[in-house]
Amino acid sequence: MERWIKAHQDRVWKGRNVLALERGWDSKSAQKTKMELASSLIVGNSVMDIGCGTGDLRRYLKGFDYLGVDQSEDMLDRAKKRNPNARFAKRNLYDMDDLPKTDTVICLDVLHHQPDLEPGFSILKSHARRCLIITLWINGRDGTYPRQFRGNRGEIITFYREEELNQRFSSLNYEVHRRVGFPWKDMFRFFLG
Repeated sequence: MERWIKAHQDRVWKGRNVLALERGWDSKSAQKTKMELASSLIVGNSVMDIGCGTGDLRRYLKGFDYLGVDQSEDMLDRAKKRNPNARFAKRNLYDMDDLPKTDTVICLDVLHHQPDLEPGFSILKSHARRCLIITLWINGRDGTYPRQFRGNRGEIITFYREEELNQRFSSLNYEVHRRVGFPWKDMFRFFLG
């Protein structure tokens, strides 16, 4: 958490950035592809959408007990306007101890904005009873990037190598859906419990 705050990541997802991101997401078929796949992979009846942003995933989740979680008040304001009947909570990935466990935890496009997979990955697993769905950015498919760099909004962007992830996850029961909307983005579904 300290590294994340020192890198000013709490300031990135505010104001004009929120509206610009939302407009970009809404207009891209890749975003729709990602949301449709994630919603088709859910196990159980309850879903926690960590890093829910403007609540885009909620539109794809009919009939689920849903809780959207984000650290950005501006993102949550947009999410609540778009989804007035959904539940939302303002929390940071590293400060979610009081949130309940759900059958499935979904965390799309968040972990690549962290300095490393841990402790975020373990925190996500601890909130999922049956299934964890995440996206990670894979290096070397459409170019080779530095392991970590700053995006044009000042956000941390971390790329991983497939071999590294295979080794990290070797003791877990999971599946990979490659190139979800973009050549560098993979979706992982972990079966827990």
